Amino acid sequence: MRRRINKKSFMYSVISLVIVFLVVNLILIKSDFSENFFEPRKTKLLGDQIHRFEINVEKDLEKSVDVVARRAIVSAIDYAINGENSVNNATLALEELMMNGTINGEPMFLLENNTLNGWAEKINALGKEIGFDSKLNYTSVNVKLVDSFNLAFIVNSTIKITDELTNSSQTKNVSTTVIIPLNGFEDPLYPMNSFGRLRKLIEPSPYVNYTQRIANSSETKGSVRGTTIIIPSNNLTEIQSINSKSTKILVVHDASLIEESVLNEFKGFISETSFSTTSTSAYMLGVENATQIIPNNTAIVIDEKTKSLWDLNNLENLITYNYYVASTKGPSFLDRIEGRLYNTRDFGLASMVNLVEFENAYIIVNDTRSIIDYEYFNETGPVGKQVRNSYYEWLRISEDYDGDLTQTQKYGVEELV
Repeated sequence: MRRRINKKSFMYSVISLVIVFLVVNLILIKSDFSENFFEPRKTKLLGDQIHRFEINVEKDLEKSVDVVARRAIVSAIDYAINGENSVNNATLALEELMMNGTINGEPMFLLENNTLNGWAEKINALGKEIGFDSKLNYTSVNVKLVDSFNLAFIVNSTIKITDELTNSSQTKNVSTTVIIPLNGFEDPLYPMNSFGRLRKLIEPSPYVNYTQRIANSSETKGSVRGTTIIIPSNNLTEIQSINSKSTKILVVHDASLIEESVLNEFKGFISETSFSTTSTSAYMLGVENATQIIPNNTAIVIDEKTKSLWDLNNLENLITYNYYVASTKGPSFLDRIEGRLYNTRDFGLASMVNLVEFENAYIIVNDTRSIIDYEYFNETGPVGKQVRNSYYEWLRISEDYDGDLTQTQKYGVEELV
């Protein structure tokens, strides 16, 4: 007897086979599609990771150059001051210090584990930890002065980053420039020329002009320095109550209204009016708007020779606060590391020697020589001309040229020597 075929069950079987076939094909299609679709995304993500790592390396490179450069500067100064051998080429010495941590082959402790080569090894090791074969190579290190008070460190390098799994890589040439201000670094010339007893840090002068002629007068007697006290109203009671008159220069509208015995108690006086007087104090008469143009409570100089009133505070502050000024003839910072008293590069420096500090350090001083540092430290340096009525009686400046100006012109004292 023939078996009857159940058409209904047959149809279910065919449908089941078709469904299985479709599912299998769908899985295969999906698998193939996913591989082709996501491959570019995987490549892009990997490229982004390498790029981010590269950017971080560049940022850290700038920071590392800054740190290493500062340590190299301090090490070069210390070596110049304390080393048995002098620094013949400060530029090459700084470059050697940055790369190898040595100067003339001698290791410097401040750069131990802090050189550029050492930093590159750390970066390469860090790359390994995250699956990259990173290679940072330095092609050159250059040091040069930007101006009198800034030193540039230019580091050229190549960064190659390779993914260890896919062997894909990126290579980039990088030039990193870091400017290091010289503020606060020691000037090696001072310990070199004071038996190591004196230290001086470089601090740029905030001044453009060092002296100022405040006023003129056709009637001037005496040359004195004193502190101004301005009484615009000619209040006699207020004038008589002033303390320490012998150190003060009185500034009033009309000094003729004040008894001469009172005027004589002051170191000097300035009047906007002119009148006949036999006062024994120094004075300037007929100074227009004196009570408005003369600063109060300020050290000033009445100078009989020029018949003028002068402000020398900026000039004297160069000594008081150890300020440095730019100079054409003075040795640059790099020249100073080399122990030179002259400029072999552009962008020189100059400061003024404080003779009191030398005396206090039991160093014999020469009070006839110009106190501009590179002139004073030179045993055959020029004689200086004394600046009249300065707080520092030994303030002497030469008439040698610094660029197109004499030293006296540069510091604004050509009429006061």
